[in-house]
Parts: sequence; C-alpha cells; structure tokens
Amino acid sequence: MSIAERLVRAMRDLNLALTASSAPEDVMAYTAEVAMKAVGAAGATIYLHDPEARLLLFAHALGGAPNSPTPATAFGLVGESLADDEGIAGAVFQSRSASVVNDATSDPHHAHRVDEGFGYETRNLATIPLCSPDGEAIGVLQVVNKAAGDFTDDDLTVLVVLAEASSLASALLS
Repeated sequence: MSIAERLVRAMRDLNLALTASSAPEDVMAYTAEVAMKAVGAAGATIYLHDPEARLLLFAHALGGAPNSPTPATAFGLVGESLADDEGIAGAVFQSRSASVVNDATSDPHHAHRVDEGFGYETRNLATIPLCSPDGEAIGVLQVVNKAAGDFTDDDLTVLVVLAEASSLASALLS
C-alpha cells in the first residue's frame, strides 16, 4: 500500500473513532490504536508529560499477543512513568524530533528497565513527539515491534501526521 493510501486510511480510522467520543483522553487512546494498525506494530504507548514532576506518564498502553486481532491494554504499564529525559521517549520529548530505532537492544537511549520490569522484548520502535498547537511538547507517541521488518521513513511520516491531528483534536476538545 502506498504512503498516500496509508495516510488516508489512518486519518479515516482516526476520524471515525473521534466521532464515537469527544473526550480528550479518548482521542489519545484512539490514536494509539490507529497508530498500531497503520504501521503494523504490536504495541503502542501514549506518554503524557507532567511538567511539575518532570515525568512522562504512561497514559495509554496497547498491545496484545502476537497476531491478536484486537489490542488489549498492555502489561500494567498505565500509571507507570519515565523521567522526561529518560529513554528514547525522553530523548524524543526533549528534542521534539521523531525517531526510528530498528535495533532497540543496542541503542544506548533505550530504557531497558521497562522491558525487564514487564517481561517484554522491544525489538524496534518509532517515537513521535506530541505537541500542542503552539508547539509545546505535551507527550510522546511510541509504537513498538513492527510485525514485518523494520520501521521505515514512510511509517514515521504516517505517525507524525496522526500525532499532529490527534494533538490538534485533543486541544480543540479541552
């Protein structure tokens, strides 16, 4: 499928999901689910920033058994946190620059303690900053373990567009 077709399908899926609810927290949950589907990832996390505590909070975490038709809330991660400069999520949050890491085990920024603590193996991931319409970083979208191969620049483009649309929708609903 071409990148244009993937973008149209992902935006259609997000828009359909948004018609089901107008709550800002639902927008982020829908975004995680649509992002997973759009790039063929096994899991997705939305981290939201707590500026006072300088933490990235696991607000939504999806992922299920391999080949599961529907994602399930993953691993008890919701409510956990990272320092806002920890791991790849923290690096992307600080830089406001999207990133693809196709060998997480050898990346020095990868927060291995999360994998170890929850018995998960992250092979690859794509991480996108979530920013308010005025450019303030408010969190991070991260997808993990692409089912077939590595994450690509096209995957990153699709995820960036989804993240921007989701952040705008959340801001409008707040």
